[in-house]
Amino acid sequence: MIMCRTQEDATNLYTILKPYLDERGLTLAEDKTKITHIEDGFDFLGFNVRRYNVTKFKKGEPPKPGKKLLIKPSKESVQKLKDKLKDEFAKAKGGNAQALIGRINPIITGTANYWKSSVAKEIFSSIDHYLWLKVTRWINRTHPKKFWHWKKKQYFKPDQQGQSKSRWIFTAPKSNNQLKKMAWTEIKRHTLIAHDNSPFDKNLEEYYRLRDIKEFEKNNVASRQKLAKKQNYVCPMCKKSITDFNEGLEVHHIIPKHHGGSDEYKNLQLVHISCHIDYHRLCPIKNKVPTQAQKNHACKIIRTSR
Repeated sequence: MIMCRTQEDATNLYTILKPYLDERGLTLAEDKTKITHIEDGFDFLGFNVRRYNVTKFKKGEPPKPGKKLLIKPSKESVQKLKDKLKDEFAKAKGGNAQALIGRINPIITGTANYWKSSVAKEIFSSIDHYLWLKVTRWINRTHPKKFWHWKKKQYFKPDQQGQSKSRWIFTAPKSNNQLKKMAWTEIKRHTLIAHDNSPFDKNLEEYYRLRDIKEFEKNNVASRQKLAKKQNYVCPMCKKSITDFNEGLEVHHIIPKHHGGSDEYKNLQLVHISCHIDYHRLCPIKNKVPTQAQKNHACKIIRTSR
């Protein structure tokens, strides 16, 4: 995507780009390449980029006409999401709520994280309304002979995550797993890196650390975000960052499940894959539960080997 001041500049770019692309063995796909005015807008990577005419208000002054550039999820990408959700509900016919929620939640989380840097608040609400219609239809088809009062008591409960005061969250009866809402995802505008900022500048270490954390939270589910925050975004074994994406991560049980450990957050840690392998090489799961001194010794060996 290349922005130009005039249509003439945009047309001339073809001749400017050709030698650059030829040198790299590339060509522009004519069917996908077009020149358009920003006020007409265009779709790019699932978003619509367009400049709108708006009215600007300032205290003590009459309203003035103005312009504002907005980036929103494109109509095509919104429709693709609805079609995907529709397919999942179709596959869930005759199934149970737990399986349905397990398939829908990752789609909602992933899409909301991808869209949350754009102007997407209204679209989040519209997708939640669409899901409400699909959920109620699924319940009615699954239990055609039950009264609504029974359905309400069976499938709808207050939010257990504390993200809203709603008492109408679609909930799996046995596991109490709940369907997420897109509106729970906070809109966070993308901040460009200043042109003179460099990751090699030691004075900017904190700046890039916070950017890594932001990128980590964008690409990880809530459970991993919670574990990472509890650990201050550091691997407890090697004491190095887990947000730089240099290595994959795994969930480690402090007390192994083999010895009765649970899946509660207080028994979990998010660690590098290599740290996890080295730790269990030093403290095998089938052996007795290691003492704190043995754990500290294993972590010390891991840190010195890095």
